[in-house]
Amino acid sequence: MTHSPTLPRPKGGDEKRGSGLTPNKPRHSCRGVEGLTRRALTCLIALGAFLTAGCGKKGPIQAPLVRIPQKVEEFKAFQRGDKIRLEWKLPATYPDGTVFSKPVEVEIWMAVEDPVQEPETAAAKPAPTDGKPPAQAQAPATSTTAAQPGATQTAPAQPAAIPAATPQTQAGQLPATSLVSPGELPLEAFREKAVLASSVKKDFAEAMPEPQGPASLPQSYEHPLDFGRLKSRYTFAVCVKDHREKYSEFSSRITLVPQILPLPPRGLKTTLSSDKILVSWEPPAANMDSSTPALVTGYDVYRSKGADPAQLLTSPPVKETAFEDRAFEFGAMYRYTVRAVAGEALPPVESGDSPAVEITPKDVFPPAPPTGLKTIAGQGFINLSWETNQEADLAGYRVWRRAASEEQFRPLTETPFLETNTSDRTVKPGIRYCYALTAVDKNGNESPQTPAVAETARRPRP
Repeated sequence: MTHSPTLPRPKGGDEKRGSGLTPNKPRHSCRGVEGLTRRALTCLIALGAFLTAGCGKKGPIQAPLVRIPQKVEEFKAFQRGDKIRLEWKLPATYPDGTVFSKPVEVEIWMAVEDPVQEPETAAAKPAPTDGKPPAQAQAPATSTTAAQPGATQTAPAQPAAIPAATPQTQAGQLPATSLVSPGELPLEAFREKAVLASSVKKDFAEAMPEPQGPASLPQSYEHPLDFGRLKSRYTFAVCVKDHREKYSEFSSRITLVPQILPLPPRGLKTTLSSDKILVSWEPPAANMDSSTPALVTGYDVYRSKGADPAQLLTSPPVKETAFEDRAFEFGAMYRYTVRAVAGEALPPVESGDSPAVEITPKDVFPPAPPTGLKTIAGQGFINLSWETNQEADLAGYRVWRRAASEEQFRPLTETPFLETNTSDRTVKPGIRYCYALTAVDKNGNESPQTPAVAETARRPRP
């Protein structure tokens, strides 16, 4: 603990005159006070130097951090039947890695250019790069619905902000591929022409991404086409808006010109056999504008297993109206759809999905009977051998035997075994025996018996 220094007391009458020091005080008292004062001043200077040693030069005042959603990078647009399908991955965090904790909204913006261009009258929209929303052109009211990862949202009717044209196509002619080119419409022109077509919400408060979870979530949207404007140029882009109405930049812009495509295939059905699921269907009756014949060059078959996403089974597309699926498992649930393909371009331009058909194949198919059964008699035993079955789910073989005096075969082995030979040492010398085999699969299905093979046990040597 630090104590205040004690000053020397004055002598004689000076003590009674007051508590302060007087000029009559002895000289040594003044020196003591002066020494203590200097020491105290030195301590104060040292303390001040210590306290200010950590202070650096002050920098410029920093603006507060404003979080703006990340730009959508993985954005795709393509025609599927009578709709334009958009797919993207929604970033789950801000650029600094902070996870969204409240709902965000993905806005879908669309610009339509008809073959004959109309004078541009719309006001330019500011770029949404500073967290402010782009100016929204007037469009019909749209419904906003929650979308889980991978969910598809169907758009409302096409905005009527741009006048319609009525181009015609000739039936019987294969269409050109839907023309797709990213960023063909300049950004400033897109801001002037685009209208808000729809939006998709994601509530991160309900489903917070795990710390080690995905960095983005897949989403999609389908925009129905106006058949009267199939020669128009459609340009799409998306941006993300958070709960504070701060906007990301626009995604890349994708422009495409829709084409007349076939309607989906009809009459899809499945037929199960021991080694395949046969998927068959009927060709579409017409194109999506009711013209005939249907402009089909092939078919794409899709299959999903359980809750998994659908996977393409045919690449390139098949020309026939049937497909054999041999890569399946008994007991699993499968769902099949088929799309008609128009033209020869890759990736294929497809129709919409056919009505789906589901099947859960059950193994009720026994293996084939074993072949090549042979017997060799020895002294006190009979050896048997045969060829190997080729079934992938084979569990093993069972051996059957009856004596010449018996009417029914009896199993020598209750439990199937996989070896293709065995020895019967329970025979009696001089007795003739008949043998047969069956094959058993892992689901317990058993084949018919093989044709019987007879052999007489030899007597042992004396």
